[in-house]
Amino acid sequence: MEQNATAVDGITGQKRASNSQTKKRNGQNNNHFHKRPSSLPRKKQQRIVAQKVVAEYRKSFKDEIGTGCDSLLTQLVNRVDYLFRQPGGHVFKRRSQSNESITPKKRKTDSYGCINWQAETFPAEEHEETKKKKKKTKDLQTFYTSGQHDANIKELIDPTYISQRTMINSKDCILIDLMEQWPYLLKEAYLLDHFNILVGINLKNKVEECAKTKISRLCRFLEQEASHIQRLRQTLHSMKDAMEANGNGNGIGTLLLLCRYFDKDTEVIAIEVSTSSS
Repeated sequence: MEQNATAVDGITGQKRASNSQTKKRNGQNNNHFHKRPSSLPRKKQQRIVAQKVVAEYRKSFKDEIGTGCDSLLTQLVNRVDYLFRQPGGHVFKRRSQSNESITPKKRKTDSYGCINWQAETFPAEEHEETKKKKKKTKDLQTFYTSGQHDANIKELIDPTYISQRTMINSKDCILIDLMEQWPYLLKEAYLLDHFNILVGINLKNKVEECAKTKISRLCRFLEQEASHIQRLRQTLHSMKDAMEANGNGNGIGTLLLLCRYFDKDTEVIAIEVSTSSS
């Protein structure tokens, strides 16, 4: 084998690299592809987080076998790896050496389930350099300041979707700047419209459909847990009283039960007010 390799080197006129040189070169290539941002947590740090979560919420996260936190640790590692992914493709993909132009295949989704993550071109009615687009943005800000919330807002905000995504997807996007530029975007109706264009799902209808089938099952589980968890019983009784009084309260009541189950403050979801108060 070595004789054949020597013969090939003699024909090509090239000197073979030593094993140490080859390993060094491969190591440099690997470092180029695997170099991680220093701000991302290492697996050792993620394991500490997973152990603390499992210690506090054993019933929800503890594995029956192994160290008890392997499943949660795997999810944390996958999440960090996802954050490390370069936008526009896999970090290990290389550009084609061929100069032939290849038409890219159309994909149904662009990023993590989105169908309209960021359009490549602006439509005719929305070009960033036109005065028309700037006027729409200024009008939206003026209407918001004056407290207007009529149908004209939707007509103004819908054509500016691509500009919204451009700002949201930029690396230096700050929430305060986003709220100042697109004040209506964080209002429920327009945020749901934005989500519908982004993902292709009517979120409000989807939640209502899931609530019909899953809330009742979740309530049955929490009712069983209430038999031996004191903090659940009072909230469960209040939820049943609300349902008997006005036929409502199942949805918000389930969220409050979940807060009680995980021993969290319920005021982050709803503020309880005495019925006798005026």
